[in-house]
Amino acid sequence: MTDKNKRSGSARIMVRPALLLGVAIMTSCTQNTLQDSTLTDTRAATVQAPVTYQIAETNTTALASGRRAWSTGRRAWSTGRRAWSTGDVATLEDNQAIWTQIHLQQAQTLSPNWGAGVKVAVIDTGIDLNHPAFVGHLAPSSDWKDFIDGDTNPQEVAGGEAYGHGTSVASIVMQVAPRALILPIRVLDSNGVGDTSKIASAIDWAAQHGAKVINLSLGTDAANFDCAVQKSVALAIQNYGALMVFAAGNTGDSNINYPAITVKSNPNSNPAVKACRSAPYNLAPAMNAGVNVASISVGSVNSFDHKSNFSSYGEKLEMVSPGEDIFGPYPENSAASWSGTSMAAPLVSGALTLALGEKLRSGIKVTDLPDILIGKTDSVDALNPGFAGQIGNGRLNIENFLKSVF
Repeated sequence: MTDKNKRSGSARIMVRPALLLGVAIMTSCTQNTLQDSTLTDTRAATVQAPVTYQIAETNTTALASGRRAWSTGRRAWSTGRRAWSTGDVATLEDNQAIWTQIHLQQAQTLSPNWGAGVKVAVIDTGIDLNHPAFVGHLAPSSDWKDFIDGDTNPQEVAGGEAYGHGTSVASIVMQVAPRALILPIRVLDSNGVGDTSKIASAIDWAAQHGAKVINLSLGTDAANFDCAVQKSVALAIQNYGALMVFAAGNTGDSNINYPAITVKSNPNSNPAVKACRSAPYNLAPAMNAGVNVASISVGSVNSFDHKSNFSSYGEKLEMVSPGEDIFGPYPENSAASWSGTSMAAPLVSGALTLALGEKLRSGIKVTDLPDILIGKTDSVDALNPGFAGQIGNGRLNIENFLKSVF
């Protein structure tokens, strides 16, 4: 397997403490026309008008064919170069308080298959494909994809502040649903930055290759609404029955990121969505309606169920989940803790995966699962004065959710 870290000029980096919620570094990248999609639409031939973005670190501008998107989690600290001897990440004691908070032990008892065989796409910075924690937990390599380098080796690349982000996100899904199959798809560089055109293609790829849950711990400003991404989400739900989980963002204010912002809105009254109805997207109103039903937006709380200072919030947020200091594998056989709505989202993806690994109660459809999960959360409004009605229906409770669907 190719060692992509060699291409970055740094084959190994020491894991050092990093600022919690550091600013995303926005770097220039260009859009490549992708030939892999077999969806019967023509959007690959035409993209929305280029948008100019300011690169925070250099105070210069870059022109992109799609909209910029970035990861929504940052490494908080690490234990250094702790090694794994097996692929078991289900019993990490470092996260015990979080597991208690979301009732994971009881949930895993209710779902003895632990998500066996359910394919979960992690659309992110890639993962460390060689980390022992992932042994036996990955989808077939024929399903893997790297849209940054244009190959089938979605290996994390060292050199940027988001190095290890996708590895962490994937491991969190695994810690909730230990027998899930992780489908790694790389759309963000090591600084955690990517192009929405690639993200749209990645969603297509994930759906076409059997992902039943698609996790996007990334986002862009709500103003950067993207018809290509919106159509990919709609088609993944309508044509392939996938469930979508979106991180709300780390703005610390009421500016929820796209695509999470569209989940609870009325898509057919949204002017930006209406613009997608014409060619080449032809996004019909009925297709948008499915986005509301089969996707979830997720914000973050701490271990005391207080809204995380960094978490985006607002009336259109659907739920929250723990997202601070979640421990897991880090590239190069190491371990680290990360914080962000990026970490809250895969806990929800894992919960859906546990449900999909079992026989659902008669009358319950797969598309019912997101609304049931949201409805079975624990309200935390009383613990968050000033944010009532702004942090979703409540905090993830996987036990309550599974008791309602089995």
